[in-house]
Amino acid sequence: MRAVVRIDGKHRKGCRAWLPFSVRLYFYAGAESFRMVHTITYDGDQTAGHESGDFVRGLGVRFSVPMRDQAYDRHIRVAGEGKGFLTEAVKGITGLRRDPGAKIRTVQVKGEKLPDPATWDQRGTLSAWPFLQLGQHFADKARRAGVPFLEVDPAHTSQRCPRLGHTGGANRPDRDHFRCRRCGLAGPADLVAGVNVRHRARSARVFVTMPVAPGPTPA
Repeated sequence: MRAVVRIDGKHRKGCRAWLPFSVRLYFYAGAESFRMVHTITYDGDQTAGHESGDFVRGLGVRFSVPMRDQAYDRHIRVAGEGKGFLTEAVKGITGLRRDPGAKIRTVQVKGEKLPDPATWDQRGTLSAWPFLQLGQHFADKARRAGVPFLEVDPAHTSQRCPRLGHTGGANRPDRDHFRCRRCGLAGPADLVAGVNVRHRARSARVFVTMPVAPGPTPA
């Protein structure tokens, strides 16, 4: 038995809605996975030979599902041409200095569930949240130094013009360069991103917990 759910709509950014899409979800009785087909129709304005217009640098679909297994038993699988899959574990245990052994390596590379952790060496297991730990270290260091610490959302900072505020994927034609399609401002993409992060930090309205200076020690 198969059930199909179809969702139609338009991609929206700000007040503009364009790029009509159709998402079809295929569910099969008894299956733990489902199939998704995402179709778009380009209805933008693009004139040949002109830099102005609507450009699409990338488009994707993001969704969340409940995860019940341990991080090392969660796998991302990407299907390509043919019958194979590119499989990557969320928390890798292979390629480490303290190797868990060929048997455990083979199981994870195949995308299968690992045996009981008590049966293999976990001394070299990678942290599942390295970036979270890095942020915590920054916050702790700033607190000890008496410096306010705040987080700034870096989304699209390398695609936003610091002068006009125009944001678009076409402003960043490649990895290293930035050029605003509206005003022509150009420079290294990383430098432009840093300027935008600074602007956001200055205008952010956040609650910052400042460390309390220690008072005089009673005699």
